[in-house]
Amino acid sequence: MTHLPSFRELPRIMLAVLFIAIMIIASLWILRPFLPALIWSTLVVVSTWPLLLAVQGRLWGKRGLAAIVMTTVMLLVVIVPLALAVLTIVEHAGDVAGRLKTLESASVPAPPGWVEQVPLVGPRLAA
Repeated sequence: MTHLPSFRELPRIMLAVLFIAIMIIASLWILRPFLPALIWSTLVVVSTWPLLLAVQGRLWGKRGLAAIVMTTVMLLVVIVPLALAVLTIVEHAGDVAGRLKTLESASVPAPPGWVEQVPLVGPRLAA
């Protein structure tokens, strides 16, 4: 036989549900700045999991050693190219600024002469 809550327990149940909902919303609000990093890290872990298991198999079944190797490889694969890209951008910042200044004075060149001879739309395109 099922036990139905009495009418007096209804406010207690409603307040408990309200408190749980408030806690969930507050937790998500606190975690909001970290959600992109959490999603990115989950993507990396899921996509490299088979590789971790293969490395673990080659390293005598030691999960800790495989994690160290995978972390080092991931750092080399991600951090080194990113650092090189940032260094290249910093080195060529003056060139980029100069090209942006020349871009301000650039204009669209006139169309070639054959554009006027295109049927139906040629004169409008040339104008």
